[in-house]
Formats: sequence, structure tokens, C-alpha cells
Amino acid sequence: MFQDTQQTQQPQPQPQQPAEQTPQQQPAQAPAVVQPQVPPVKTTQEERIWAAIGYIAFLGLLTLAMMPKSEFCKKHAAHGLTIFCIWFIALFVVLILFWPFPAVIVSLLEGLLFLGSAGLGILGILKSIQSYEMNIPVLTPIAMKFPVNAIIGTITGKVTENPQEPQNPQKP
Repeated sequence: MFQDTQQTQQPQPQPQQPAEQTPQQQPAQAPAVVQPQVPPVKTTQEERIWAAIGYIAFLGLLTLAMMPKSEFCKKHAAHGLTIFCIWFIALFVVLILFWPFPAVIVSLLEGLLFLGSAGLGILGILKSIQSYEMNIPVLTPIAMKFPVNAIIGTITGKVTENPQEPQNPQKP
């Protein structure tokens, strides 16, 4: 009833491979090692530890107070504080929007929010210990707008200079 209208092709003879292959003959079969896109930043052990602490809930404020001059710590603390703020706001949004639903559904949603934020925090801790900067598509632009210099000034009582703004000293 059904006929194949395509002509069948004869298979090409394959060259025979030796039974035993040496390691020099197997580079194509070896698993590929994924190389990071961005090389690690040169940091000290202290900076890596404080950057990792910055991902634990609101302890990013402590990181900013202890390491105000380290750009590496500032970026990781901004990411940690952003993750914490987004989780905290989302927690209340879920409570407000889903209050008429059964408590089981609300608890499941809150649990998913917690697992997501905890996963991002663990990823950030691992990246900071390895001296890498975090680049998460939605989170990084929000974190870079976080006012870390203003927070440092509030915590330490010292006003930090913003390197992007030109300074024009006025003469009396």
C-alpha cells in the first residue's frame, strides 16, 4: 500500500578503527570543559569572605560598612541586598494578593519564593568565593542601581565620593 519513492543509498564503507585507542587519538571524545566567560577578579581572601557574607539576608549592610572601598564587595553586597529586597517585597505581594486562597497555596508560593531567593543567594556566595562577579540578566541591572555609596555614608558617617560625578571645588 505505502511505497517508498526514495532510492535507497548504499552505506559508505567506514574505515576500521583499531581495537585499542591511545589517549592521543581520543581528544574529540573527551568531555569539554566549560570555560568561564569573564575571568576572575583579583581579590584578597578578606574581600571574598565579606562578599559572601553580603548574600546572607540583610548582612550586605555589614559588608558595606566593613569594606567600603572594595568595588568587588560593593557589587556583591548590592546583589545580596537586591535579592533580599525582592524576596521581602514578593512575600508581602503574595500575602496580599492570595489572602482569600487556602493557606496551603499561599505557603507553597512563599516556599517557592524562598527557594528561588535562597538559590540565587547560594549562587552568589559560590561566585564571590571563586572571585567572579555576578551577571544575572534581570537582577544585575537592578543591583547596579542600588545606592551603595549612600548606604555606606549613612552607616559609616562618611560621605563617599561618586567617581562618576565630576568634582568642582568652589573657591571662597
